[in-house]
Amino acid sequence: MGYNPTFGYWTIGAVHHEHLVCDPGCHHVVNSWENAEAHVRYTFSTDSYTSSISNYSIENAGFYQNVYNNGNATLIALKPPNEYSVTFSENGLPNGTQWSVILDGSRVSSTSNTIRFIEPNGTYSYSIPSVPGFTSLPTGTLSVSGSAVSETITFVPSTNPDFILSANPDHLVATPLSAAKSTISIASLNGFSGNVSLGESVTPASDMNCDLSPVRLSISPSGSSELSCVARAESSHNVTVTVAYTGNPENITHSIIIPITVVPQAGDFEISVISPPPVESGNSAASTISVRAMNGFSGSVTLSAEIPHDLFCTAIKPQAIETFGNATFSCSSISPGTYNVRITGSSGGTVHTQTLTIIVNKLHASDNGLFDKIIFGLPSMIFFGMITGAVVLVLLWAVLTRKR
Repeated sequence: MGYNPTFGYWTIGAVHHEHLVCDPGCHHVVNSWENAEAHVRYTFSTDSYTSSISNYSIENAGFYQNVYNNGNATLIALKPPNEYSVTFSENGLPNGTQWSVILDGSRVSSTSNTIRFIEPNGTYSYSIPSVPGFTSLPTGTLSVSGSAVSETITFVPSTNPDFILSANPDHLVATPLSAAKSTISIASLNGFSGNVSLGESVTPASDMNCDLSPVRLSISPSGSSELSCVARAESSHNVTVTVAYTGNPENITHSIIIPITVVPQAGDFEISVISPPPVESGNSAASTISVRAMNGFSGSVTLSAEIPHDLFCTAIKPQAIETFGNATFSCSSISPGTYNVRITGSSGGTVHTQTLTIIVNKLHASDNGLFDKIIFGLPSMIFFGMITGAVVLVLLWAVLTRKR
């Protein structure tokens, strides 16, 4: 039901449906479809957009399951809309140049050659914000009276000193509480030189804060400022950066609009490690690796370790963790020192790393002293144990040989 400039009035008809239920006696059952036509007819009879309500023959009168169908549906015609298209077309700008129209206080910008509004009947004033390097008629009025309206805006190249604005990137995508940044560049045109001031405004203003740094620049021949915006929640905003020059021969003001879309944070995970307390050479140091899911992450995280020279480590157990959990592994060395172990967690294309520090100290000297020393890279007790074992074996071999 509605109106279209091409097709004119269009309508729908409600349906009528009933059926018999036999259990065992048969009786006529009316379901909600049978009442739909009456409901639709009543609803539109009280609506201001309704043009007419009438019967429409669908030429299928007759009995259906012993119930007579008169073959009529309801035909509803709606009035034409009371809002119409207002289209501005530009002429004279290079392809891709951003330009704007302010109609009845509402600003729309585009890099195409048309800008469109939808307005009810009435008389409206409009203005055309300046485009660097071009001049145009800055203001005008138009009337909407029962049909679409078109206006052509002609831009003519100018030789007056001016400056051009650009944003890189010119469209930002961020996640809540993360900074979205764009560089605002200002370049001299036709020999412009002077000091400018910068300001920003956000639409809608709620849930987003923006800053520019610096807010004053000397353009000779160019300068730049960084825009940084942070949103508290998922949303969409337009940030208008305005650059103004006050001086001779005339004041100049230009602005550029940067759309910002704030999207949900993607599912992610983080890994953390707990470095063990220092151990003496030859002793084992046990470590814990934790995996935590963030923002709804679900998946398998594979853990691996880059082990430095002279450090001996067991395998990480388990080597894969589903979504969240802990893993352990142990390391030891006979060489005192500080060892940094790089722990990597990966899931698909997401990779995070942490560094685990293991400190190995020399064996402390005891009262006996001799058995706590390192000899040939081995604890002295182990070294002398090996020597003693070798001597015993030699003596046994000598005894056995003499008996022969």
